[in-house]
Formats: sequence, C-alpha cells, structure tokens
Amino acid sequence: MRIKKEVRKIVASVLAFLMVVSLIPVNSLMTKANAASKTTFEGGKTVEDGTWKGWTWNVFGSSTDVTKAFATDTGNGGVTLEVTGDKGKINGSASDQGLNTFLYELDKSYDFTITAQAKVDTLAANAQAAFGLTIRDNVGAHGNTAKLTADKNNFAFVGGYGNQAASGHGNAGYKTTALAHTRLGESPEVGGTYDLAIQKVGDSVKLYFNGEVAAECSADDLITDNAMYVGLFAARNAKVTFNNVKLAYTQDSSSVKVTTNVTAPKKTTYCAGNTYEDVDLTGFKATVSVDGKEREITASDCVVDMSNDPFAEVTDAGKLTLLYLGQTIEVPITVIKEVVSDMYIEYMPVKTDYMVTDKTLDFTGLVGKVVYNSGRTFDLKTLIDSNDTNTKVSDVDFTTAGNKEVTVSHTYGDVTKEVVIPISVSDATVKNITITSPNTTRFYTDTEYDADAYVEGLTITADYSDGSAKVIQGTDSVKAYVKAKAAELDTTKAGEYTYVVEYNGAKAEYTLEVVKPTVHSLKVDVYPTTTTYVKGADFSSDGLEVAAVYDSGKEVAVAGSDVKVDSSAYKKDETGTYDIKISATVEGKTLETTIQATVRDKKEFKFEDLTWNSIIFGQSVSKSKMSIDTSKEGSVVIEAKEGAGKCTDDGQDGIAYYYTKLDAKNDNFDITANVTVNYFITKKAPDAQEGFGIMVRDSNGKDGDASIYYSNSIAVGGYYGQVNVFGRYGVTDGDASNRHNITTYGKYNTLLTYQIKEDKPKTYELRLKKDNSGIYAWMKDTATGEYVKGADVTSAVTGETKPGGKLENIFYYLPADTFSTIDEENMYLGFFAARGAKITVDTSSVVVNVTDRAADAPQTFDKPAATKPGVSQTTLSQTSSESYEYGVSVNTKGLLTVKQNAKTIVSQQSVEAGTYTFDTTLIVGDNRFQVYFEPDATQNITSPAPVVMNTTVNRRIIAPVKEAIYCSPTGTSSAAGTKEDPVDVQTALTYCQSGQAVYALGGTYNLTKTTGVWHGNDGTGEDGMKYFMAAPDNTEDVIFDFGGSFVGKKFVSNTFDLSGDYWYVANMKFANGGGVRLGGSHNILEGCDFYGHSNSGLSVSRTDGSNNKADWPSYNQIINCNAYNNSDKSQNNADGFAAKLTCGEGNVFKGCIAAYNADDGWDLFSKGSTGAIGEVEIYDSVCYGNGMLYYNGALHDSKGDGNGFKMGGSGIAVNHKIYNSCSFGNTANGFTNNSDPMGTYVNLVGYNNGGSNLELHVYTGDEPQFTVENVKSYSDDTYKEIVDAEGKALLNKTDKEAKEDVISRYYSLESFFINKNGESVNSEGAKLTAEDFKNLSDFKNIVTGGIDTMPEGKGGKVVLGDFLQLVEDRPEEHVWGEWTVKTAPTCTEKGVEHRLCTKCDAEQTREIDALGHDFSDEFTVDKAPTVLEEGSKSRHCKHEGCAEKIDVTSIAKLTPDTVASGDMKDIVSVVVDTDDIEFTEAEKGAIANGADVKIEVDVKNIADSVTAKDKNAVEGIISGNYVVGSYFDISIILSVGNDKRTITSTDKKIEFTIALPENLINTDSAVTRTYKIVRVHDGETTILDAAFDAATGKLTFKSDKFSTYAIIYSDAKTEGSGAVIDKPSTSEPATGNPETGESTATGDTTNSVVYVILMIMSVMALAGVFFYEKKRKGLSR
Repeated sequence: MRIKKEVRKIVASVLAFLMVVSLIPVNSLMTKANAASKTTFEGGKTVEDGTWKGWTWNVFGSSTDVTKAFATDTGNGGVTLEVTGDKGKINGSASDQGLNTFLYELDKSYDFTITAQAKVDTLAANAQAAFGLTIRDNVGAHGNTAKLTADKNNFAFVGGYGNQAASGHGNAGYKTTALAHTRLGESPEVGGTYDLAIQKVGDSVKLYFNGEVAAECSADDLITDNAMYVGLFAARNAKVTFNNVKLAYTQDSSSVKVTTNVTAPKKTTYCAGNTYEDVDLTGFKATVSVDGKEREITASDCVVDMSNDPFAEVTDAGKLTLLYLGQTIEVPITVIKEVVSDMYIEYMPVKTDYMVTDKTLDFTGLVGKVVYNSGRTFDLKTLIDSNDTNTKVSDVDFTTAGNKEVTVSHTYGDVTKEVVIPISVSDATVKNITITSPNTTRFYTDTEYDADAYVEGLTITADYSDGSAKVIQGTDSVKAYVKAKAAELDTTKAGEYTYVVEYNGAKAEYTLEVVKPTVHSLKVDVYPTTTTYVKGADFSSDGLEVAAVYDSGKEVAVAGSDVKVDSSAYKKDETGTYDIKISATVEGKTLETTIQATVRDKKEFKFEDLTWNSIIFGQSVSKSKMSIDTSKEGSVVIEAKEGAGKCTDDGQDGIAYYYTKLDAKNDNFDITANVTVNYFITKKAPDAQEGFGIMVRDSNGKDGDASIYYSNSIAVGGYYGQVNVFGRYGVTDGDASNRHNITTYGKYNTLLTYQIKEDKPKTYELRLKKDNSGIYAWMKDTATGEYVKGADVTSAVTGETKPGGKLENIFYYLPADTFSTIDEENMYLGFFAARGAKITVDTSSVVVNVTDRAADAPQTFDKPAATKPGVSQTTLSQTSSESYEYGVSVNTKGLLTVKQNAKTIVSQQSVEAGTYTFDTTLIVGDNRFQVYFEPDATQNITSPAPVVMNTTVNRRIIAPVKEAIYCSPTGTSSAAGTKEDPVDVQTALTYCQSGQAVYALGGTYNLTKTTGVWHGNDGTGEDGMKYFMAAPDNTEDVIFDFGGSFVGKKFVSNTFDLSGDYWYVANMKFANGGGVRLGGSHNILEGCDFYGHSNSGLSVSRTDGSNNKADWPSYNQIINCNAYNNSDKSQNNADGFAAKLTCGEGNVFKGCIAAYNADDGWDLFSKGSTGAIGEVEIYDSVCYGNGMLYYNGALHDSKGDGNGFKMGGSGIAVNHKIYNSCSFGNTANGFTNNSDPMGTYVNLVGYNNGGSNLELHVYTGDEPQFTVENVKSYSDDTYKEIVDAEGKALLNKTDKEAKEDVISRYYSLESFFINKNGESVNSEGAKLTAEDFKNLSDFKNIVTGGIDTMPEGKGGKVVLGDFLQLVEDRPEEHVWGEWTVKTAPTCTEKGVEHRLCTKCDAEQTREIDALGHDFSDEFTVDKAPTVLEEGSKSRHCKHEGCAEKIDVTSIAKLTPDTVASGDMKDIVSVVVDTDDIEFTEAEKGAIANGADVKIEVDVKNIADSVTAKDKNAVEGIISGNYVVGSYFDISIILSVGNDKRTITSTDKKIEFTIALPENLINTDSAVTRTYKIVRVHDGETTILDAAFDAATGKLTFKSDKFSTYAIIYSDAKTEGSGAVIDKPSTSEPATGNPETGESTATGDTTNSVVYVILMIMSVMALAGVFFYEKKRKGLSR
C-alpha cells in the first residue's frame, strides 16, 4: 500500500505539471524568430508568392541568434538584412561562419546572373563583420547555431569583409580550409552604395565589385552537390539594404539571345579618364530571349563589365560591355578628350592687402575649383600649394603701390582657364615694432624643448606710417622675422642668447637665459603601501618612492638606499596621526619632507561591525512601492518598483537607501560587496532614471519625504539603461546649476540589452573606492568573472558616439570637499535602488576598508586638456533680410578678422572666448564671409595655427512683401513661390520677410527631417510679424506629418521648431514627430493641433541651449490649440502642452484642449538644475483623458502620471495662474500644484478625475501661498463607465482633496471640495450635487469618443455647451448659524455638533471626531510605596472623566531607618530588611496610614552580667580547646509610629558584623585561631559559624533569634612551624549543619541511628515512587 501511495503521489505531480504546461501559450515554448515589426519573412520557410517567391530567409551557423537577425522587405525590390548584438561572423575558417542569409536555391546545372546595389546602413569595424552577394553549396537550418559541416561548406562572395570591400571563396575540401579573399583596398562607408554582381556561366563563376572582376573560381570545385544557393548575406553588426536585387537564371545559357530591339541609354558620350562612377545607363533597355521566352531587361539586370577599360582613350567607336546570362551586350559610346572646362573662386584669400616690403603671396583661405569635362574636380589652393605644373600664378610687382591683379591659370587638354584675384599694395612704412616675449625665457640644461621654443608665444605689433597697425603672431608667422644675434639657442649650454626681430626695417631684441637646474625639495612620488594602521601594528615604509625636485620642474628618483625614514614619533599603541620624516641628501643638499601615518582602533569593517540605517526619500518616492527588508539574516533586499523614485543628473535623487555613516572630513574608504540584481528596468524602454548599486553621497533627506533633496554623489551599478558609474559634484544645498555630471556610458534607452528580469537575476561584485584625488569603481559579473561592459551610445542629436568598455577601475578626479559640501560632517555610504530595480545585498560579502585622509597620499589633479581652437557661425545662413548681423563664436582668445565678399569688416580684433556679432548689409544672392582667427599662443591650446572659416549667407526674395509665399507638399526650393508654382515649406519659412505671409496649401506634408523657423528668423515687432498659416481658400487640412506612429511603434524624433520671434502661426496640424518646439518669443499660435508625437505635443522651452533666462521663450500666446494622443516609447513622458524647464516669462494659453496624452495635459515643471521658469497663465482651457491614449476606436491605459493641469514642480515657487478651466476624466489629478508652493486657481471645475480634482501639497518647511477662488470639485459613479478596449476601468473614484492641511485653508462659500466622506462641501457645509449642474451626461461621450467628440475652440475659449455648467437659479440656500456641541465627544466615542438655519427650523448635524486620549507628560502616583509594599505610578489621560492610564510603573518599597544602640553600637554593623520581620495586622494598618518605621538593634556587652544558666549552657556545648572570649546580648526593637515591641526572632537570618577587641585577636603567626558564636535562646543552645577577616579584625555571623551570645575560639599551632601541633578535640563543637552553619544541643538523647534509619527509609520510599513513575511513563509510550 505504501508503494502504491508513493506512486499515486508521483503520478499526481506529473499530471499537475502537465496541466500547468498546457496552460502556457504555444509560442512561449517556441523560439520566436524575430519581432514582427522588423522582419518580413518567416525563418526557414520558402516564400510562396509575390516578389520574393522561391527565396528563403535563413539564419544559421556559429554565434548566430535568430532574435538578433532581421530581414525586411523594403517594398521596392529590395531587402534589408541586419545583425545586431555581436552575433554571427565570417572568418578564416570555412566552417566557422554565422550568417543572416536570403537565398534562392538553383540546380547546379543552371547558369545565372545576380545583381544588387548594396547600401551600407551600419558596418562595425570588426574583422568578422561582412555583407554581400554569395553563392554556396550548403545552407544550415534556420536557428541552428552549430558550426557548419567541415567537409561541405564551399562558398564565394563579393561585398564587405572585415570593414573592407572584399571578395573571395573558401571551401573546406578544395585547396585550403581557410577563406581565400581579396581585400580591394576600399573601406565601405556607412551610407555608401556599391554595385555587386555574380555571374555563373558553365564552370566559370565571376564576382564583380563596382564593375571590376573582384574574384573568380571554378563552379565544379565550388558546388559539390546538385544544389547551389545564390543570394544575399550579412554578419556581425552589419545592416545593409540590397536594392534592385535581380536574379536571372537558365539551364542553358546558349539559349539566351539578344534581339535587335535595344534602346541606347541617354548618355553615350564620356571623357577619357572617366571611371565606373561616371557610367550612366539611364534609359537603356533590351529584349532578350531566354529558353524561348522573350523578356525586357534594363541596366540593373546586367553586369557592367569594366575589364576592357572603356574610357582609356579617345574614340568615336567606344563600347560599354553589359553581361546577362553569359551574353554580351555592347552599348556604343563616344569617348572625347578630357580638358579643363571651368575654373572658379568661391572665397578669395584672406590676405589681399600687401605692403611694398612683402615678397610672396599668401593664399590662406582661398577656396576654388578646377573642373574637367570628365567630371573630375580639383581644389585650386591644393594645386597652387603643390606647385602643380598645369597651374600657374602670375608674378606680382610688390615694389610699387597700387591695386593689382593676380592671375591664376590652369591648362589641360590644350584648354586654359584662369581666374583673377584682386590685391592692393601699400607703400606705408613701419614706424616701429613692439614685441611680447616668448612663452619661455628661462631654459634649463636638463630639459628638452621644442625646436621652436625660442619663438613660441612671441607676438610682433607693427605701427605703420598711415596710422594702421598689424599684429603678427603664431609660430610659423613670426619665425620669418626672428634671427639669433649671435649663437642659436642651445639649451644644453648655460648662458644668454639674444634674438633680433626685424620687420620691414624695424627692429627689436629679446634675450633668453639657459641655466643649470638646482635641486630644491624632496617629493614623495609613491606613498607607502600602508599609511593607516590598526593599533599595535608597526610602521612600514614599504612601497615608498621619493624624488628630488629641481627648479626646472624635473623630478629625479632617489634610490631607496639613500632615503632615510624617521618614524620615531609614531606610537603604535595609541590612536592618532603621527609625522613621519623623510630625508635624503642630493647633490650635497639635505632635503626633507613629511608624510603622516595614522593609528586607529580598526580599519577593516565587516557588515556587522558597522551601524546601518534605512531611509526612503527624495523625488517621486513612494513608501508603498519602495522598501528595505532586513528581516532575513545574511541579506538586505532593497526594492523600488516601476515609477517609484528616480536617479537624476541634477542632484535630486529619489531612492531607497541602506547606508552607514563615515567621517566626511577624515575618512577615505574602499567598499566591496556582492549584489544580486533581482530585476532592473521594468518597462518596454528604459526611463534612463532607473538605478541600483553602491552609492556615496553627502546628504540624505527625511524618511518618507518626497521633497527634493540635493546632494553630491557617485555610484556604481545601473543607470541610463545600462551598467554605469554615475553621479555629480559641484552641487550646493538647493542649487545644482553649477554641477558637473559624471556618467561613464551614455543613455541606452532604446534597447533592453541590460534589462534583468526576476526569473534570471544576475549577481555582481561591486566596488567603490575613494581616496584624496577622486573615486574609483569596478563592476564584475560573478558568474563569468569578467568585468561588465558598457554599451557604445551614439547621440541622435550630434551623431557622436560615446564609447562603452569594461567597467574596471574607472576613475574620476573630484574636488576634495565633494562629500562634505552639504553635510560637512557625514559621508553616507550604502546600497540603493530606484524606479524599477530590486537588489539583494549579500551582507557576508560586505567589506569596508577605511583609511585616514590625512595619512593617505595627497590630492592630485587632472591635467587640463588643451583646447583645439575653433570658430563657428552663430547666425542664419539663409535669410530674406538686407540688414544682417553676422555672428561668430570663438573658443579661445586671439585675433579675429572677418571679411565679406573680400571686403574687411573687422581686422585683428582682440577677442576672448565668446560670441561676437558684426552688423552688415547683404546683397541678394550669395554673400561670402571669411573668418580668420589667430589664437593667442600663450594659452593651453593644441596648436597656435590660424583657423580659417568660409561660410556663405544666401539672401533671397521669393516675392514682394505684400504678396504671400505659397508652399505645398510637392513644392520645390527652386520654385517661384506662387500658388501655381509653390515652394517647399522650409524654403518658404526661411525666406519669409517681415510683414509677409506664408500660405500652406492643403494636403499632407511628409517631412523627413526637423523643419521650421530657426533662431534669428524674426519679425520686426507686432507691426512687422511674419505669418504662417493655412491658405485661406484651402479645401483640405494642412498636415505636417513626420511619419511616426506610437501604435506602430515607430518613434520619430524630428521636430517642427518655431525658434524665431514675432510669428503668427494658424490653422494647421503638426503630427507624428518629436513635437512642436516653441523656442522664440512674442509668437502667436492659433487654431493648431499637435498630435501623435513621441514627445510633448507643444513644448515651450529653449531650442538654442542658452542658460541665460532672458533668452528663454517668452510672451507667446497659444490660442484655441489642441494637443492629443502624444506618447513617447515608454508611455510616461509625453504631455499635451509642456511649458517647462526653460520656459520664460509671460506665456499664455487661451481656450486650449489637452486630451489622451501619455503623461499630463499641461506640464509647467520647474527643475532645480535650471531654476524657476516664468509664470504661465492659462485661461478657458480643458483637460480630459490624460494618462490614457485613444486609438483603434478605444481608450488604452498609458504608463504616465495622467494629471490634467500640472502647475509646477520641484517645490520651486512660481505663481502660475489658471482661470475658467475644466479638468475631468484624467487618470490622476485634475489640477495639481505638483509641489509648487504658489499658484492662482480661480473659477475651476474638476470632475471625476482618478486622483483628486484639486491636489495641493507643499514640501516640508514650505508655506502654502495659493489663491483659490470658486473651485467646484465633484465626483459620482460615472467614472466607472470609462473603460479600455477590454472593458477594464481606467479611472479610480475621485479622492478627497489632498492635502487636508493645505486644502482646508481654502474652503469658502464659493469653493466646494470633496471631503473624506466623498461629499463635495463648502466652508459652510453646503453640498454640491448633480442637480447643481446643467449637464453631466456628456462625460462618457466626450472622454470615450476620441477626436470626433473633442469640444470646439472659438475666440479663445472652449465650447462645452452646458456640460459642467452650473445651474444659475439654484434654490434659496439655508442661512446657517454657528456650529455648537450637541453631544460632547469623549476619548473613545464620537460627539455630535449641530447648527440651525436662521430662516427656518432646519438642522444640520455632523460628527465630531473622538478626542482620542491625551496622556499627561507627568506621572501620577496611584499607590504610595511603604516599607511593606511597592507603590505604582502612571500617566493619566488629561481629558475630564477619562480614567485611562498608560505606562504603569512600580515604585520601590521604602527602606526603614535602622539604628544601633547599646554599649557595643560603635563596633557592630547590621541591616534589617522589613522582609525579615513579621508585622502584626495593627502594624500593617499603621504603616498603610503613613506611620514611620524604625528598627533599633541593641547590642550590649554582658560579660559581667551573663546569667549562670546561660553561661553553663555555653560552656556545656563547647569542648576541646575552645574557650569563651566574651558574652554579649542582641535585642531588636521595632517602632511603628509611637508603638514599640521587641523582636525575638525573624523569618530570615540577619547578618551581624562585630569588630573584635584586641585581646581576642591572635597576633602569633605560629598560631591559627578559629572563631565560633554560641547562641542561647529560649533554652536552646546553638553553635553558629563565624567568619573572621584578619585585615579588618571583624567577625561576621548570621542569626534569626536574639538573646545571649558568646564568642568562642580555638588556637592551634600552625603546621610547619616546627612546634608540636595540638590535636583538636574529636568532638569539634562546630560540626554544624553544612547548609545552616549551625550545631544545636537541645538536651535530646534519642539515638541518632533512628534518624539514619528514617533517612534510609525515606530514600527507599522516594526511589520506589521514582521507579513506579518511570515504569508508568514507559507503559504510556
């Protein structure tokens, strides 16, 4: 039965498992090939119809992963193959390949031609990356990651390999196992296109790259089976689009015939020297017969064969050869002679003004071209500088003044072209020159210098006779005028060297000095290995390295044997910091320096050695979503669920933090711990605010407080969507504007490469170290033992790539006070999680080493990087304005020269780094500007060489100001701009004049890049605005569509920018991009819609990166605009209208609607790092359905906040104002201050919002400063009707208005708020009900109806009809009197108060909350203590009539006074406890009533008065050599009040101590004296043990009966004294009871045997009972 039972258990378990498995969707048990959005084809399955019928997509071989490989049909005869994640490969081993392929299977007997144009989208610089066309004899199964069969894997390919163009073939059984390939010397560029082809005819296989035969091989050797596979492939991080893929095949190529029906291409004339890139076969077509069937082919079907070099020589009978299925088609061409056809100058040389003393021309800045009829072009300056033999420059006569011409000519092919450069020669003479010294004037013989050091930094300023001046600077420029007066500078020989500067006859001199270096100090290069010690450890100088420092700056290592270390001040057993003197004698000088060593009690700490604290604080934290669990021994679990807390760059973290404190001023540290990441990143795309790891910081907030707290901090772990070292420094309390951010790797927020899920946690060894110079970080994967690798991240804005790499010993220099800035005393070190992360810290792995900052190596600093001098233009390059301000930005100081059309605007203006503008006038057409910048060589720059920038500013007038410019979806930049011939939108906006209108014709403008109005494209004030609007007579909407779709998961970042000032934009729609960005000022946007964007619909914030608040967009008006259905990838950041972060003053919204946005309707967020934004005003506007999205005819929940009007942020005070507006059906709050302590809220209605209708709260310490007037907050159950496509409720019931401590200040007669009972009441308790509204029934229709039911905006208002409008003639309201208490509340019971209407008998009642106990801080004595009993006390509730008390505490019994009396009182000490005495009932009563208690112990010497009876009793009990020393009497008198009585016995023994008289103390060292006490009491004589203390001479004994006592003693000779030892009596009187120390003689002569028998019988009886019990228990078992 037991076996059967176990079998049943196993069977049941198996069945249960199978049942669970059966519930798992089938596709969860299968490997999905790819995301549907990126792959068109099904892996391993041959396409059955359409363009790609017969083709098969296969991913196979080494290192492949079907989830990282994609094949996408481009829809126009092309296929994109992509491989990501370092997957796949192609290398030297023929079998070790991993490919993403798209192939067509053919019989080996077939001939074929395949052509394609490969566009390289991505190609990693990796030796295993590859792409191209291929022919192969074997294909692996889709998804098979095993190596291919070693003896059957022959292939040939042409394309890219190892980041070079390549072709080749490899076959395992033929000649070699390695891949034989040819690198063609050309590196395929990202964005480049390459023509590839393979043709097989018979046994010949030829592979073509851009018309050249790249490789060829034998088909019989290549294809070993009957099948071959032809097509496309990619491997290892390559993404390539193969366009115009053409495959033609036949079983018999000899059957292919070309008919006479051949159409020649349009271009048939070429020049000698043309190349493949010049071939243009547009228009070519031919009819061919294949297997008896005719077909028409074009050039893309053919291989262009350039092997015969068709452009080698001039001819009228040239031929271009095309190959198709083994047939040759010859296209007749004419090859003409190559000659120069044009020569022109775009920019004249910067220098066109010369002096009669000049001798050579300077062509710096010249930009020109020489053009041949073949299409070849040459740079004119390069030809001149290289002394090209075909290029000639005319001679110039510099000896005479005047305007002259320089002729530059170029001759080629018997044709000459020339250009003229006008110059002027001046005869002004140099009056004098002044010089500044070179950078270095003192040189040292031990130092190597640049060859030009004698002149580097030297400047020459020449003053001319005509009043002009010229500065010559830059090494190459001044060298020509400097010569040594005698010997050239030799830095190996001490002495003086004089140089003469001569410029056009004027001279100046300067002297350089070379000296021998002198040693002047000693420097510790490397500190000892240990400088912080644990108490008891000896100092060691191991690791110490010392250098001698010379005045030249050179440092020379001092041999260790020459270094003396004096550690005499070091005290290893005392904590402290001690000077260690280091000295050495160098070149006869004794040099000294000092380091320090510190002794501490401890420096290595394990987890349990430290005090740890838990705290959850900061921005966006939630105690319900964040936790720190320390309940399990050996681990700490820290969790921050999705959306809770955040990591930020600006010093405002919100984290769950488990930390310990270190001394910020004195400690450095090195912490290591193993941290298991249970999960990291919980969204579809990272927020880039998730974080976990080890962190050190200089401040914490208050636990549970979501206020913003600033800090300097550094952490290692996860951030920015990947592994990272991150943090910031330079933050002060309340200000992060001067911070410096540290982020080792960039934001990785598009992919989930670093996501960690709970079912696959990862454990890392994290290490963070701080020394005096900075911070170090490590992060190791414990499973692999490898340091983790951060990802390369390419900026979508700049295109620059921030490289990843191993997170191993990452170092950053930090200021010394980084972690003592905000909290000067404490540095907080610990573990954290934020916003979608959970970690488990293995506490057994935590090790913290703490060292002393004073003893550690001193701070070092990073050498500042040299600046590369640069210039840039900051103003528009295209404009319609005649008056123009040309802007130039320089990044170092220097001399700036600006020329326009070869005329000087400014010459050699001295400038610092910054931006400079120059007023000028533009001509219509191109205006050529030249900037010549000469950097100051005294700076830390990479090169003092002059920088030249040539730019063109084009001025164009499309139409007169009074005529509108028309644009259309199909307009072109070169069009006339009329309605009949419209331009494109960007051209129209660029060249619009002040006062002119741009009319957009109806239709959809498909935009593929950021478009709009750039900074500087401004109107000229309110009377000179520029207008951009839908054309007045349009019959269809104007839609600017960027092509994105959050539903289709296509997120586009391109934006429509309005960065100019004084524009009026009206009646257009902007869709599906990155939003509209309003970065200009004084603009009006009216009647526009913003929807479908991957960011906020309309953002009002800077677009130029300016930190100057005056430059932020200001005084804009947004009127009757709508922002809806905007969603970022994570569905948590896109708002409708976002006037935030860098929004300036005076921006106003009127009559606008925000609906269905992933995050908030309006967001007016201020951020600590940028400061307060300007005040924003909102009028007559509406928010609804935010926090959800509307598509496919239904609502869908988003991940965003879902507020209607978010009126601030970060606790920063800005008085935003909102009037006459409604907010309803948003998933969070209708109106929220979002911690802004200011704001004006007037005439508002909030209805059925999922949070509060009006939510006001302030951070700790802030005072609310709100104006709240006539706010109506109402809710009912219709919120339940707002559901998503699956019927799931999207709204919660509206909360009471939060926070009560804030909102309670703003109750009034006009304002109604929802209370905790769910009722909407005003300050008088009147209720707002559904009857007070004209219409609430439209709620569901509007919220769930999508765009079709969106209310209309007109005249700066939103037309809601009667929805949410209040009934005007409401019934007369009661006039209520004051509230009075009807039933008073108690501590535990609620009370009732009421008020009466002054007009009628109506009564209103409301509950009064129970008072709750209010316990006194002081204790009350409930029962006084006495000498007999403890007392008690407690804290009583202060409320009248309440008997509740807490903290009941005992009061100790009183101790009675005990006094000694009698003639021995001075030598007796005794303490009597009341517990020793049995009190009478009368005494107890007296004590209870407060009677005093006194105990008197009367001790008398009765040696002279002892009775004969007592004396006989004493002498009768002693025997042997014991003698009586003295007699005394003890009596105890108890006084209770006035009553006294003598105590003759007590329940417990009382201890007495008596100082013996000298005559009873033995002084003979050869004698040992033993003392006993004999007591005679009530006829009973007892011997008591006594203890004698020879040191004090006192005898101690205990007794519980009080009468006559005798001290007896016995002497015995000390053993070993040499004397005869007296034998003590065998009837030793002190045999005594071993437990009581007493021996009693009562006069009873009963034989003691009886007691022995009785004892034996008792033991036997007990044993019997024990045996029986044991047996009984045994039976019971």
